[in-house]
Amino acid sequence: MRTVNISDLKARLSAYRHLDDHPGQERRLVALGILRPPLKKRPVSASWPEPPGNVSDEVMKQVWREEREGR
Repeated sequence: MRTVNISDLKARLSAYRHLDDHPGQERRLVALGILRPPLKKRPVSASWPEPPGNVSDEVMKQVWREEREGR
């Protein structure tokens, strides 16, 4: 397991995801019934929906700061 800064993770999420991509481990989890594979592959051109709400960057920075301080 790796520890990374949240802003670094956000900036390079796909790169970090590929680092943790373990097909062998996924196959074992599927065989054990812990993980279910997707019914169909997501098209490359498909985009993720925008999350609901509108939270400013300043508010998010405050939330992250409070999480790090353990509040």
